[in-house]
Amino acid sequence: MKYISLSPDVFFRMTPNGDVILYRTSAQKVFLLGGEIYTLLELIKTAKDADLIFDELNKRADAPVAREEFDKTIQQLSDLGIVSPAVILEERKRTLESSIKMAQYDAVHALHSVQFELTFRCNEHCRHCYCPRENEVTKELSTTEIKHVIDDLRLMNVVELTFTGGDLFVRNDAFEIMEYAYSQGFAINIFTNGTLLKDEDFYRLKKLYPRSIHFSIYNYIPEKHDAFTQLPGSFNKTTDAIKKCKLLGIPTNIKVSLVEENYEDVEGIMNLAKELGTTIQVSMQVTPTNNGGMGPTEHRLKSVELYADVMKKVDAHILLSCSGDFVSTFAKKKENPVCGAGAFSLNINPYGEVFPCNALLISCGNVRNTSISEIWNHSKTLQYVRSFRMDHLKGCENCSHKSQCDFCPGSAMQETGDPLGKYSEACTITEAKIIKMKGGHTNAES
Repeated sequence: MKYISLSPDVFFRMTPNGDVILYRTSAQKVFLLGGEIYTLLELIKTAKDADLIFDELNKRADAPVAREEFDKTIQQLSDLGIVSPAVILEERKRTLESSIKMAQYDAVHALHSVQFELTFRCNEHCRHCYCPRENEVTKELSTTEIKHVIDDLRLMNVVELTFTGGDLFVRNDAFEIMEYAYSQGFAINIFTNGTLLKDEDFYRLKKLYPRSIHFSIYNYIPEKHDAFTQLPGSFNKTTDAIKKCKLLGIPTNIKVSLVEENYEDVEGIMNLAKELGTTIQVSMQVTPTNNGGMGPTEHRLKSVELYADVMKKVDAHILLSCSGDFVSTFAKKKENPVCGAGAFSLNINPYGEVFPCNALLISCGNVRNTSISEIWNHSKTLQYVRSFRMDHLKGCENCSHKSQCDFCPGSAMQETGDPLGKYSEACTITEAKIIKMKGGHTNAES
């Protein structure tokens, strides 16, 4: 194990005669260990990297410790449940799942996952939010309409559903919808700020066995987080919700957008994720609103150098950074797709409009008029989007950094009116990546 941590149910002390007494409370077990293990346990409490722990142990030991003996001891502690692999602060994107999706796309053109935006309503008013501030509840899909779509998706062998908003828990039927999806055998993801959840709701969440609940956090300083969400007390409510999920064994993740208001606090945000014991996803892209407003873009970082500096700080904290997903996973594939939008995933907005994703707002149809299977199989818009390739990008023909570019057709569409048009944010972030990798300055061709 490269990274290790002390299991949270472990408590230990040195006894008067120099042994170590150790309690593993969840297993109702007590261990009496040799005193030489005490220093190792203390080091594991404060460090995660096994190599660093090994080096420090040798500095403190009276006699040299062999690496083979060290690894054997760690494995024995792991077998007893005293230590476990440290998995916090991972970005999980480039995985076997990406390969499976790509294989489905190449072979059978199968729809794998769908994101449901159940509402654009939200009790928070985040300063960079892309959702239009609409409150016309009567336009939203009804519970029955959503269940009918879920039935169709089951017949299409869709694997997972992601429920989001706005904040989905503004809807009184959010749990009814998700529980129905669970009963139909879907793996469920949930995006929320968590502030509307009540104590009894966490038991209902547990019964959904979600893949993960993703909570939005914008700072580790409560006052700054609340100022950004414009909801007093939101930091404490969100972090309390995360802690309750963790206590019940519900997988959790923090989603953070790095903006001008919080880039100086990035290390504190990383440390907060460590304290809460959750994985993390970091986004540096800030998009216009869905109705074309450019207000959110005012919150972007103001220089390439700032982006590069923040990237270095983030990479220093994240244990396993796999920031590239669809494109970078298949970067060696000739004429690889620009992204996975419309290739194996779809987005359905609160009013039934179907889009390739929640950023690429080119309507493919509406589930109130056309079945989701008909849209997936016959939409000319989807056929157009699926044809996008990296060598189709306009204005980027001579760029030598395409393989590093997280080009987003949705952002391009919103900013230039063309889903394949060059837009400034992609160039800025790509140049920052190059600076970070080279440890200096460069001028990306863009």
